[in-house]
Amino acid sequence: MKPYRESGRIVFAVIFLLGAIANSIILMTNPGMYLGFADLSIFPFYREAWTRFVIPHLVFFVGLILLFELGLVCSLLYKGLVVRLGLSLAAIFMLSLVPFWWAGGGLLNLVFALVLLWLARFAYPVSSIRWIKQRTLNANS
Repeated sequence: MKPYRESGRIVFAVIFLLGAIANSIILMTNPGMYLGFADLSIFPFYREAWTRFVIPHLVFFVGLILLFELGLVCSLLYKGLVVRLGLSLAAIFMLSLVPFWWAGGGLLNLVFALVLLWLARFAYPVSSIRWIKQRTLNANS
C-alpha cells in the first residue's frame, strides 16, 4: 500500500474527528454561530431550508452531523470496502457543503471532495491502526 493513500485516509479521519469535536463544542457553548451559516449560499433553497428546518431543530440536525462525522472516522480507519464507502460518502458530504461556503471555503471543500474520490479508487486491505503498527515495526527493525 502506498503511504500517501494510507496517510490521506488517516488525515481525513482526523479532519472529520476535529469537525465533530468543533461542532459539539459550538453546539454546547455558542449555538448562535449556526444562525448565519447559510447566509453566503449561492442557492436560495439552501438558505430557506437552513432557516426553516435546520435552525428550529438545531440539536437534532447537528447531532446527525456529529454521528455522521464519527461514522466517517470509523469507516476511514477500518479496512476494505468500508473505507471506500466512507471515502465516497465523505466526498458527497464535502460537495454538499460547497454551496454553503461558495464565498469562502467552497473551493477547499471541492478540492477535498476530489481528493476523497481519488482515494476511494484504491483498495485498503488493512485497517489504519494495523498499517501504522506495521510501519512502526518496520521502522524499528
